[in-house]
Amino acid sequence: MKILNNFHYTVRDYLSMLGILIPSGILYIFIEEYTIFFLIVAVGIFAYHKNKWMGITSLIIALVISYITNLIATSINIIIARFIYTAPVVDLMYLVLFILTSVIIAYTLTYFIKQLSGSYLSLSKKYLIFLSTFLLISFIVSYTFMPSTIDTNRFTEVTIITVALFIFVAIAIISFSFILLRQIQYKNNMEEIESYYKYTLQIENINH
Repeated sequence: MKILNNFHYTVRDYLSMLGILIPSGILYIFIEEYTIFFLIVAVGIFAYHKNKWMGITSLIIALVISYITNLIATSINIIIARFIYTAPVVDLMYLVLFILTSVIIAYTLTYFIKQLSGSYLSLSKKYLIFLSTFLLISFIVSYTFMPSTIDTNRFTEVTIITVALFIFVAIAIISFSFILLRQIQYKNNMEEIESYYKYTLQIENINH
């Protein structure tokens, strides 16, 4: 999330993060993977405090990045595990792959975030709420229905479903963004024409 928004954290921010991580660790003992829902809510409040709805949107994008990165790293790891049988080495390679892939995807999406921040869409609260909600629902659906562990037998099935879902989400977001952007631009153009018309009438009245 820091890469996506170029956040500058203060001491208070780091203390807030500790206040999220410690309860998360305790909750994980009791509810395991469902701790993710507590994290989404807690970090969501933190992100909103930092950057309003753009912060929430970036948080959801970061979640999607983590999910996709996990799939990519796991996929490569399954292939590597066929040739390397030492568990610690395989685990280390997964960790390295996960970190590298996350950073690469995050920096790639930074361009999208900058474009969004500089467009009319960043001023539309409805658009940011829609984008955040849509991505969050997609993430929850994927997280809920996908198996917690991906083995060789189900690897192809999980990959196909995830890729199909990712393509659907991407097409839906891009289509909605273009439609809304055109509507906003049209509205702004009409307001400019109306303002120019009023200005012209005022000039004519002054001349008469």
